[in-house]
Amino acid sequence: MTTTCNTKSPRYSLRPSNKIESVQPGHEDYSLPRTRSVLDDYVSRSELAKQLGHRSTRTLEMWAHRGIGPRVTILSKRAMYAYDDIAAWVEAQRAKSEARFAPRGGV
Repeated sequence: MTTTCNTKSPRYSLRPSNKIESVQPGHEDYSLPRTRSVLDDYVSRSELAKQLGHRSTRTLEMWAHRGIGPRVTILSKRAMYAYDDIAAWVEAQRAKSEARFAPRGGV
């Protein structure tokens, strides 16, 4: 799906890659597909800290050192986290929370 802007010919469209590409009238898809980066499935430690609501990356550093946070991958001296690993860790935290606060036997 393309969004067209009202400009002079040739028309312009916004692609998912957020690039503005020229589209000739009558030709809907003349652009090359966006190439996928190897790091598209990863997020940096600072970005993850922001998403988790932490002011600094120190908590994530301590979790990585203790082995209690999401699995970390070191790439070129940078700590990176795969989205799948983050999702698995969040799900595990949810399960622990539910087990901890689940109603215990009784009435």
